[in-house]
Amino acid sequence: MMTPIQTNALQRAESAFFTLNRNAERLLSEPLSKSVYVRKKRSVVPKRHNTRSVLGIEISHLSEHTFYGIIEQVLKPVQIKQERQLFIATVNPEFIVEANEDPQFKQILNQTSLNTADGTGVCLAMQGLHRVTQPRITGSDSTTEICRLAAKYKRNIFLLGAAEGIAAKAAERLKVSIPGLDVCGVYSPKNRVDPLETYPEAIQDQIMEADLLFVALGAPAQEKWIAENLSRLPNCRLAMGIGGTLDFIAGEVNRAPQWMQVFGLEWLYRLLLNPSRWRRMLKLPIFVGHFIKEWLKSLWDYKFNPRNIHVKEYPLLWHLPLLENPTKHF
Repeated sequence: MMTPIQTNALQRAESAFFTLNRNAERLLSEPLSKSVYVRKKRSVVPKRHNTRSVLGIEISHLSEHTFYGIIEQVLKPVQIKQERQLFIATVNPEFIVEANEDPQFKQILNQTSLNTADGTGVCLAMQGLHRVTQPRITGSDSTTEICRLAAKYKRNIFLLGAAEGIAAKAAERLKVSIPGLDVCGVYSPKNRVDPLETYPEAIQDQIMEADLLFVALGAPAQEKWIAENLSRLPNCRLAMGIGGTLDFIAGEVNRAPQWMQVFGLEWLYRLLLNPSRWRRMLKLPIFVGHFIKEWLKSLWDYKFNPRNIHVKEYPLLWHLPLLENPTKHF
């Protein structure tokens, strides 16, 4: 016969076991996230979990391995109808400044599946505000790798955007470099804000059949286009805004040397090649100004408002993770 102490211990253990089992069943039965609403239209885009806020925009904190692992899980064949759709935005400082001036764009960015840190400024802001080291996951690099995964799992892709002829040239280069890649179509609309209904009927059919959709209409037009149309594309498992990536793939524009990419100077290289981009570059000092303001606020809260539940760590400004050991990137 058990003693009262042993009986109580057994009861507590059983209670803990049933609670753990119930929580596990709930987590396994739930999807990765709940559906969210974009522009009053229901979307099946899964909500992000592990993010850090940079000037009001939630940036996904994840490694490249985790990022591609998430995509691979979505592309794998399943026994039941696929209901998850990934909406990926590659965020740089220009995105963040634009989003803080455009409430609709900001809402969309905060409802995507993943916001990767495309710009060095975003990575440094995450380090300075949250003390987390986030690697750059650029649209230029990730597009090619995602296409390799698409070929691996027999998924077709559609390239939308860029100037006339650029998407077709990029498609040919991708098919040469990635054997087995199925490009079901390309299209360069005359006006990047044209709705899907204005596209030729054959192009609409190809987009409807695509498993992966790469949209190169430039921000914020490409993100707004995806938010407006993704829920209407039942076969699409992944939609991603990729900006000028098709120009890189097609060989129309050269990327910066590797050492400039490591030190976060790719923007300077592109400015030297195309001086007309100077107007866009004006957003960089605006981003820096907003970041310093946010950093000072975080520092003030940490020092003088310790009860603020949002203040968890001492913010850093001088720790530059990309410069700790530059040689390891070569």
